[in-house]
This record gives sequence, C-alpha cells and structure tokens, in this order.
Amino acid sequence: MKHWMKMLTMLCMAVVLIACGKTVEEQIAEQMDLGERYLEEMKYEEAIVAFQKVIELDDKNVEAYLGLSQAYVALGDTEQALTVLETGYEK
Repeated sequence: MKHWMKMLTMLCMAVVLIACGKTVEEQIAEQMDLGERYLEEMKYEEAIVAFQKVIELDDKNVEAYLGLSQAYVALGDTEQALTVLETGYEK
C-alpha cells in the first residue's frame, strides 16, 4: 500500500511540475538574472549555483562561464576561475 501511495504522490508531483514548467530559455534567463544579482550583492556562493544551472541547461552560454569565473575570482579561487574559462572556451 505504501508503494502505491509513493507512486501516486510522485505522479501528482510530476503533473504539477510539467503544468507549471518553464521553457529552457525562461529558466536560463531567470538563473542568469539571479547570478548577476548575486554578484552585485556579493553573494558569490549563490551566484556560482545560479551560473552552474545555466551551464547545465546550455553548456555554450558564454555569459554564464564569465559570471561563474567572476564569482570564483571574488572568492579568491583564481585556479577554479581559470578552469571555468578554459572549459567554456572548449565548448
């Protein structure tokens, strides 16, 4: 019985997510806006998460790689910033 309840709950969640889902382009724009805002607010860890989500959705998004590298530089992690830029260049 518990198995069926879990399955029904997961099915309902999937339907809700699909119905309320955003297009990939909308998700990218939203995450880019968040990343840029977090950079301005000096919330670098949050900016990293936002820019990484953009890269997951579009691994050729130049602005996301640049924003991600800026966040790493602000945290003093220049090696990671360079790695991000090299990865973006290779895409």
